[in-house]
Amino acid sequence: MNVQHQQRIASLNIAINKFTEHEAVEHEFLVAHWHEVESVLWNTRLQLKDGDDVERVTRATANSAVQHGMLHHTLVEHAVL
Repeated sequence: MNVQHQQRIASLNIAINKFTEHEAVEHEFLVAHWHEVESVLWNTRLQLKDGDDVERVTRATANSAVQHGMLHHTLVEHAVL
């Protein structure tokens, strides 16, 4: 993973910590599990239909991924944002 990509991940982590009630996670953990976040984004795109509330569909996809062990529970907000 290149430095620019890691900087974007770090920025998202900081935004979650500052602007939501959720805690940021350790950067190394986030980088190591980033593929889980990207998987939720991919699956959300596959499920979206015209007129859908993107946040609602993304949150449902992320929560389902947590239930199936495909997303660490601390990364739900990272996937939704």
